[in-house]
Amino acid sequence: MERLETFWEGLSRKGVDQKKLLGQSLLAPATCNLLNPDKEKTVEKAFEVLRDLSKAIREKYRLSY
Repeated sequence: MERLETFWEGLSRKGVDQKKLLGQSLLAPATCNLLNPDKEKTVEKAFEVLRDLSKAIREKYRLSY
């Protein structure tokens, strides 16, 4: 989450509204996850990580779905 927040902070310094940014951001796995030899295991892990990251961000910034 720290890398993502650092990226968002950089955008905010350049004039992007942080509330709007947080409210309109979308997390998605990289398409390269679909090319791994273990197929669904990597994809399932990617979505698990995204689910946990999304929950942490929503809790920290008090966002709703």
